[in-house]
Amino acid sequence: MSSRAEALVTFAGKPRADALAVLHQNNIQFEVRPGSVRILAVVTGKPITAMTAAAMAALQLIEALKDDSAAIESVRLVAESKPQREFVSRGSLSKTARPRPQTLMNEVAAPKPAPDNAREAFRNFMTANRLRPTTWAKDAGINSGEILGFLSGSSRGLSRDAAEKLARVAKVSVEQMFK
Repeated sequence: MSSRAEALVTFAGKPRADALAVLHQNNIQFEVRPGSVRILAVVTGKPITAMTAAAMAALQLIEALKDDSAAIESVRLVAESKPQREFVSRGSLSKTARPRPQTLMNEVAAPKPAPDNAREAFRNFMTANRLRPTTWAKDAGINSGEILGFLSGSSRGLSRDAAEKLARVAKVSVEQMFK
């Protein structure tokens, strides 16, 4: 199994040919770009071996460049060449089936809720009157989770009973809390 890793070295100016000569090794390929050199290491073995080879080649290049602005931007694993597997469908052993794509949890995001005018008005009322959710809820005799749930958007709104108790403690009408 062979592993591949790349390193990107950036610098000011143009590299000298003698500096690039340090990259002429069996398992190292490189591509010169304006202001950078992309190094690709292909080795037999584990991925860490390829990453080490790419990083070492990048360090050798920086030393040969003798440029104070030279830096290693990144070292990353590119891909591993693995033997191709044949997918066999249940219907026929001679046909190959296509693998199904998988949904990855870190690539899924819930849509953001639309702005809620009542929620913002309630938040502004609390801020203007210097009301804290936990103490206000305790004084009103309700669970602070009702206020916090409403403010965070995890609940649709306050119950009528909770809103009346909060308004009574704040000495305003329910409608004034949501203006």
